Amino acid sequence: MMEIFDRAGNLVARSEPPNKRWFNEMLIRDPFLAGMEIEGISFQDATLENGDFTNADLYGANLYGATFESCSFVNSDLRWSTLFEARFHNCNMRGARFGKSELGGPTWVMQVDFSGSNLDDADFTGAVYDDETVFPEGFDPTGRGLVHRDTADLPRVQP
Repeated sequence: MMEIFDRAGNLVARSEPPNKRWFNEMLIRDPFLAGMEIEGISFQDATLENGDFTNADLYGANLYGATFESCSFVNSDLRWSTLFEARFHNCNMRGARFGKSELGGPTWVMQVDFSGSNLDDADFTGAVYDDETVFPEGFDPTGRGLVHRDTADLPRVQP
């Protein structure tokens, strides 16, 4: 069973089912996952508030439809994660990695909302985005290595 604690050591979430790293559709406040290897974790349709994912390895995570409010993803690895319809509101994503996977495939940043987030030094080299992705004011996606794909030309992804 995987458990998530806050900085003070209080339990804030347990995986469901217990033998998986699934935290789908949960409301999780103050999760402290800094520096953890949590590849493949699932937060599908979950809401996480004030979380610390600094230097966390979220490679291949399922973040489909997840909402992250005021979370820190500084220097975290989000490559190959499912980011469709995810929301990162007012998050610190400085130095986060969204670029190509270890096998060279792109991370799909589709219908993602980065409103109010800090994307300074985040690596998006080779990641793919669509017209419905919202970036912070002044952010230049193509200048930061993202590749644009027209939403109408893409297959719809089901969680």
